[in-house]
Amino acid sequence: MVSEKFRRQLRIEARSWTMEGLISEDQYQELSRRYLFETLDRPNQTRFIAILLGLGAVLISSGAIALVQANWDIWSRELKTGVLVGIFIAVNLCAFYLWRDSLGRSHRFPGWQTRTGHGLFFLSSLLLGLNMSLIGEIFLMSLSLGEFWLIWGLAVLVMAYSLRLTGCGILATLLIGVGYWPGLALVYQGDGLFWIRTVILHLPLIAAFLLVPLAYWCRSPWIFGLATLVLIQSVQVNLIVGFSLLNVPNHWMLAIAYALPPVLLWSYDDKPGQSTGVFDEVEELPQFRPIARTFALIFLSLSFYVISFHWFWSESSPMEPWDPMISEIPLQQGFAYLLDVLIVLGSWLALVWHFTSPRDNFRRFSSPDAYLNHAIGLVIAIATGMLFWHFGIQPLPLLGPLLFNILLFLLAYGLMRQGLSRGDRRIFWWGTLLLTLQILTRVLEYETGLVFKSIVFVLCGMATIAIGLIVGSGIKPIENEDLT
Repeated sequence: MVSEKFRRQLRIEARSWTMEGLISEDQYQELSRRYLFETLDRPNQTRFIAILLGLGAVLISSGAIALVQANWDIWSRELKTGVLVGIFIAVNLCAFYLWRDSLGRSHRFPGWQTRTGHGLFFLSSLLLGLNMSLIGEIFLMSLSLGEFWLIWGLAVLVMAYSLRLTGCGILATLLIGVGYWPGLALVYQGDGLFWIRTVILHLPLIAAFLLVPLAYWCRSPWIFGLATLVLIQSVQVNLIVGFSLLNVPNHWMLAIAYALPPVLLWSYDDKPGQSTGVFDEVEELPQFRPIARTFALIFLSLSFYVISFHWFWSESSPMEPWDPMISEIPLQQGFAYLLDVLIVLGSWLALVWHFTSPRDNFRRFSSPDAYLNHAIGLVIAIATGMLFWHFGIQPLPLLGPLLFNILLFLLAYGLMRQGLSRGDRRIFWWGTLLLTLQILTRVLEYETGLVFKSIVFVLCGMATIAIGLIVGSGIKPIENEDLT
């Protein structure tokens, strides 16, 4: 699809070519028909109309809110409920009318009607939360903050699936992810609604089978990124709680909980394929593998940086703060936690098995990109083994920080080299920033003289300027976003 900016520039150039005699008038008309020059001025007209309609809607909404606020105290509960429900239904009806154009008059309503309908649907998802809060206050129904966010998020999730709306999907994923941590207290204490506690208990399954597929349904990388964060954090919590209830040693728990997220994220694969849509239309699935690998590299970078501090290796057990909370959870609930983790891992293995074949696996093992996969796997294995050894067998107060600083340096160097080879400035500068941050942190952490610190700062500044002037200008433009 040719962009509007290109068409506008082409129209300007075509007019100048016609005036200079380089092309004839018939050739200009042919270009005009091919690239639809006559439709370029319509968006300005429709945009002006949309601005006026939006301004009018804001003024009407402000007046309605002021009217409701002025009479809120004197209205009865039934009238308050009717007003709230009526506003919600009216907004949804207007949104559905503009979104679908049920009367088939799309020639009278240009493309802005669909965008306006999407905006009204997003507004209705916000009004849904407002109505839930106000109606709860009217009828004296008390919900905790976690319950409110989760119920609101699940309701918006239904809207996102029904209407295939990216905005509603992002809002639903955010609400579910934010409501998860306050909702954990309900699980520990046994309070709140039973089905909400069930949702929190099985959130890894909800994230894996509802939130992640929603990203493909809406073709939204934002939904995939947020859903991945919700999935990883819920899997880690279920894993830690389940192992604690089964009295698994802390070093085993820490090693598995640390290694699982980067392994799952880096090995995630969604091979592009063809799928039949709901209306028998063949659609090409989006590919979110680069996003998953980006999260894996971010996780490794941040974790290596935190673990490289000397104070981390002076702790005896990083899992002690969990013990008082976990002791309140029934044992059978811990098995349910681990069962969810096993189901998620099983579905991931089924996904890999479905998208690969023995020939593909051999090709990937012998391809040049396989060395990068082997290097990432080796780095994860070394880091996990060091944590396991330090917290389970013998403390490593000196070797641990040294080795993780080496791993952090190798990761930063690998990112810089990969960014140069792939022509991706983002990867290159992320590695440069990581390396600079490591050097400056180590200088400030350990007892060094002020002169030595000043020399290091000056050298880092000179190296950064040299990289920006010599190397940065030689990087190719970004063409491929895949980190592999």
